[in-house]
Order: sequence, then structure tokens, then C-alpha cells
Amino acid sequence: MALLAFVVLGAPTSLTDLVRAHILTELMTLSYSRGQEAESDDYSVRYLASTGYACDGTAGFFAKLLEEGNEARIPEVLSDHPDPQARVAAVQAKAAELGCRTVLGDQSRWEALRSGLPESGASEEGQQAETPGEG
Repeated sequence: MALLAFVVLGAPTSLTDLVRAHILTELMTLSYSRGQEAESDDYSVRYLASTGYACDGTAGFFAKLLEEGNEARIPEVLSDHPDPQARVAAVQAKAAELGCRTVLGDQSRWEALRSGLPESGASEEGQQAETPGEG
């Protein structure tokens, strides 16, 4: 009842009312943020549809997150991001709607770039010896 008084009168009647109003405001803006994320996913599919790349790549990203077992899942109503499973489904549905490519294309350029990168398992000693200005 005090929260209703706060909303109608515009002034908190207690600290509890102020906290409740803050929580209510945060919950109301979460759906806006989720909407922006969903719109971003939609645009990614539309953009990639005109390229030679898989237009549903965003779905693959979220599928990998789900495969890694994100056990501590926040209910979507309390999250500022849509549920990853829902994002995968939405991206795949948009890709199907647009009829765009959903398989990886030629990976030779990526593989060539990747093979030129230093190994990730380099030892600390090797990294220290290559640091310029030290010696």
C-alpha cells in the first residue's frame, strides 16, 4: 500500500518504499534492455545474410555458452539479457525466414591467419626473453 502511495503521491513514505520503487524501476527497464539485445541478434542475422558467412553465427555463439554448462542461470525476468536458449531459437528462426546461408564457408583464410599466430602455450621464460627493453 505504501508503494502505491509513493507512485500516486510521488514521494516515498519510508526507506522501504524508496527501495521498492528502485527495484520496480530496475525491473521495468530490464525488458527494454532485453528488447535491445533481441533486436541486435535480429540485425546480426540480417547483416550476415548479405555476406558469404553463416548468418546464424550468433546462435552458434550462444549454443557454445549453453554447452559449457552455465549452471547459474538467472531467470529471464530478472536478467538484462534474453535467455540464451531463446536467443538461439530466435536467430535460427530469423535465418530460416530469410533463407540465408547457415553453414561455414571457406575457412582457408582463417586457418592461414590462425597458423601465423603464436602458440597459446608459450612458456613464461620464452615470453620474458622476447620482451623488448629487458635484458
